[in-house]
Amino acid sequence: MATRNHKGSKGAKSTKGTKRSTPALVGSTLLEQLRGPSTSDPETRGLRHRAFAMFALVGVLVAGHVWVRLQSQELGYADRDLERLIQRLDQERLDLLAAVGRESAPNVMRARAAELGLREASPGQVRRIRAQP
Repeated sequence: MATRNHKGSKGAKSTKGTKRSTPALVGSTLLEQLRGPSTSDPETRGLRHRAFAMFALVGVLVAGHVWVRLQSQELGYADRDLERLIQRLDQERLDLLAAVGRESAPNVMRARAAELGLREASPGQVRRIRAQP
């Protein structure tokens, strides 16, 4: 005849003689089991409080470490983006300086003035004013 195991299915061997782990306090809540047996021993309570404080401190330190690493990574990305911007702006500055050099050449300025209908000033049109010391 087949025996039933602890789940009630047929065909499995009997679990007689094997030890199963059962909660120490049957009928109590999980929180009470985690707290352990209630004791008024101040030393035990002090150890539990210190252990909890140490776990909390380690948790805060780990969270702080992760936050600092994330901030450092974010600053690294921002630094890289700023370096790219600086390089782009430096190149743009060099391009603009080259354009100013090309456009301020005397022959280019004469050609532009002629396009706009400008001519050189006659000798009486130019007045020089000197600052008095």
